[in-house]
Amino acid sequence: GIRDALSRKAFLLPKLARFHGDKTEALFDAWADTWLDGHFQDWSMESLLPRITCPALIIQGSEDQYGTMEQVRRIVNGIGPGAEAFEIKQCGHIPHRQAEGIVLEKMAVFIEKTLRASTSPAK
Repeated sequence: GIRDALSRKAFLLPKLARFHGDKTEALFDAWADTWLDGHFQDWSMESLLPRITCPALIIQGSEDQYGTMEQVRRIVNGIGPGAEAFEIKQCGHIPHRQAEGIVLEKMAVFIEKTLRASTSPAK
């Protein structure tokens, strides 16, 4: 969780710097402070998910240290029929970098399927 990440801050910052540059520490601190603030203790986006009306491909790495497939299932269920889950085995928190080919292939299939469905005559 957040407290674990804070205890490993010195280890994590150099790894995050390649993505966030000289803003890394400020972003990290803002992220941690936000989620540890009491106002966010019970925050959830689940009530907003039904507002999403476009097709959604929810991609999750099986080894993601920050998210779970249960969260993905809840997102997909909250969005409804236009949402699809996709788990990438042996992948962490950054699937588009750690499994680029798999992500691109799945996205292409999803987009193609979505376009076909949107141009098919109604039955």
